[in-house]
Amino acid sequence: MAIVYPANDGVFQQDNATCHVSKIVRAWFEGHDEEFQLLPWPPNSPDFNPCENLWEHLDRHIRQKDPPPRNLHELRDALLFSWSQMSVATFQAHIESMTSRLTAVLAARGGYSGYEIGGHNNVTRLCIIDENIT
Repeated sequence: MAIVYPANDGVFQQDNATCHVSKIVRAWFEGHDEEFQLLPWPPNSPDFNPCENLWEHLDRHIRQKDPPPRNLHELRDALLFSWSQMSVATFQAHIESMTSRLTAVLAARGGYSGYEIGGHNNVTRLCIIDENIT
């Protein structure tokens, strides 16, 4: 973050997914809290984050690969390639969905809004990850 925001004025948003609030991740954020502001975020709120649907898009593309990625390097390359293949229209559609998402959240009084995310946190099920990769 210090490289991207050398004035320590960056803002970071994460969605409180289990993997994002693990002990090691929380410790990292606490050790870097002067470098940027971590936005408070309600748990399990994919409705507020159009990027969640982009992760699902990447997940679908990676799951269609034959053969699937066999290690972190192949997974990284596959993700970068899939990301580069997404059209501007795809990104724009996700951003433009925000009004509908927020309206649905307000109508549900903060409860279940009907917007869901896919299984993007399960991408690693595809891969045989070498434990020695750094």
